[in-house]
Amino acid sequence: MLKVFLSGAIEGVEQYGINWRKEATYLLHLAGYDVLDPTTIVDHEYETPEEIVEKNLFMQRRADIILVEYMIPHRAYIGTDFELTWAHMNNQPAIVFSCEENKNRVYLKYLATKVASSMEDAVEYISTNYPSN
Repeated sequence: MLKVFLSGAIEGVEQYGINWRKEATYLLHLAGYDVLDPTTIVDHEYETPEEIVEKNLFMQRRADIILVEYMIPHRAYIGTDFELTWAHMNNQPAIVFSCEENKNRVYLKYLATKVASSMEDAVEYISTNYPSN
């Protein structure tokens, strides 16, 4: 079964970050994918920044594809951009869903395998182009 790592905003938008990942997990499971969700293992109160980043990278290395949230206008997606760059450097498909305001970012356009307008469109793209069965 193919694995999809869920990349996107967490810090400062914790509930939003958890909610979109729950919905994505549901849709990806329906389509036959296993999901690696970093919000299920992060405890910012007790972990160092190094531990958080290393856990996320460990999960991302195990994934076949990354699904990337880029929906918050004008947000500095620092960690997400790092994960996009890592995916690009390691030939890992990065399927991004983005709001209109963020779609013209140079690095996003360069690093993304595909930029979709919604999470549902991104999941459909994954299931069409990277079938899990």
